[in-house]
Amino acid sequence: MKYLDYYPPVRQKIREYKIISDVMDNAFERLKNNIENVNDENFILTAKDEGLKKWEKTFGINTNNEKDLELRRFEILANLLRKKSYLIDILDTLVGKEDYKINFDCSNVLLEVKLNLNKSEFLNIVKDLLEDFVPLNVELKVDMNKNRHIDLEGLTHKNLSSYRHSEIMQFFFEKE
Repeated sequence: MKYLDYYPPVRQKIREYKIISDVMDNAFERLKNNIENVNDENFILTAKDEGLKKWEKTFGINTNNEKDLELRRFEILANLLRKKSYLIDILDTLVGKEDYKINFDCSNVLLEVKLNLNKSEFLNIVKDLLEDFVPLNVELKVDMNKNRHIDLEGLTHKNLSSYRHSEIMQFFFEKE
């Protein structure tokens, strides 16, 4: 219902009341949208631009509007989880249990973490997080997993013919 409808019919015809009603309708529409979005903006996983800006300001993250929402959320979660005590818990929460492989070589004191290709945009953030988390005496290698033959199962030569071998190894193919 429009704000103008609350006035008596005589006043509804007056130009000033129409202008006031338009302004009030716009204000109420913005208020309604803000009320609907207030819950979403308070939680990292559902926040949009305004909610993410508040989190980024809290952690001192350089805001870049060119980043997509998923990458911004990931960066905020990475900063929030820096205080967690177990590396596996952090990686499970951020990347997902099935989307990384971790290997620790005791004899060479080497920690190797490989992210699946569908998480390639998170590589630098995970690398920064692990550099803060892993002790200095442990050599750290963070890289992407390469496609294996079994990962390309179901794709035909026709699907793959437009790619070079190096591209096939590093490109994420969506499973159908």
